[in-house]
Amino acid sequence: MQMFVSRRRAVQELVTRRRLLTEELEQAKPPDCAALENGISDLERLILDVRAGRLNVFELVDKGGAVTRVFVS
Repeated sequence: MQMFVSRRRAVQELVTRRRLLTEELEQAKPPDCAALENGISDLERLILDVRAGRLNVFELVDKGGAVTRVFVS
């Protein structure tokens, strides 16, 4: 799937995903914590890169494994 969004909308989507992962981390058991922490760290970096204009295309993968390519305008 592909999405064409504004920079603002892309950042909003990434911040929402980071918030959801943070909530999951709060309820996670120790074996799952490392993966969630890595995911949060990756999202934080992606947020900074998209916000600064260093990235105009990136991919998001949902829990089901579906990949969405996001194009930022």
